[in-house]
Amino acid sequence: MFAAVAMDTGGIPACKPFYDKAGATYLSLVDPQNALGEAFDFDAIPNGFLIDEAGVLRYKRVGGFEVSSPATQKAIDDFLALPPAKPGEKAVVPDEKVVEAELRAALSKTPDDPASSNLALGRLLLLWSDAIGALPFLARAAALAPKSSGAHFSLGSAYLALGKKEAAAASLKTALRYDRANFVIRKQIWMIEHPDKFHPTIDWSWQRAQLAKEREAEKNDPPSLTASGSSL
Repeated sequence: MFAAVAMDTGGIPACKPFYDKAGATYLSLVDPQNALGEAFDFDAIPNGFLIDEAGVLRYKRVGGFEVSSPATQKAIDDFLALPPAKPGEKAVVPDEKVVEAELRAALSKTPDDPASSNLALGRLLLLWSDAIGALPFLARAAALAPKSSGAHFSLGSAYLALGKKEAAAASLKTALRYDRANFVIRKQIWMIEHPDKFHPTIDWSWQRAQLAKEREAEKNDPPSLTASGSSL
């Protein structure tokens, strides 16, 4: 099965115009919380991953992935030529409602410890399109872990889902401050503040110039302000 995943805090409404314009007929998903980026540890796009029946990652290309390139086509051919995988026991997928109840119970006893519980519950509610319910937990997670890029990114996603673009951009800028190499975060900020550079067409020249401008400005920030933790 082939699937595409769009990394966009704007969710489906922001991605659908590109999907429609491309006339895509394959499965297309949207990741507004950078869950894929955290899971596969990447900070740039486009990327490609080939995963076998047992869930084993057989091929990974971070940045510059192009379906039509000969190198990519060879990698896909080699992947398809592999013998069938021997899957082990199926993973037990926890019931999300049970997880929600457990997180709420834990937070009712210790609301400030750990920050990861606030983040997990906030992300779960945001996944269910409950941005209003998610907001206080994500804000608390960001306050408890102020150098967590992942917490600030999710908080920005919640603000954007609520139509609060200025607050979303502010949270995403904080996320970027602690993960400067993350082009996924940087691009989300650009799409909020400069939508005309993405619709109806993407202005690649502007992106290169803007990136150079921002990188130059960031040199004035003390190195101590940057942190490696992209998530809790």
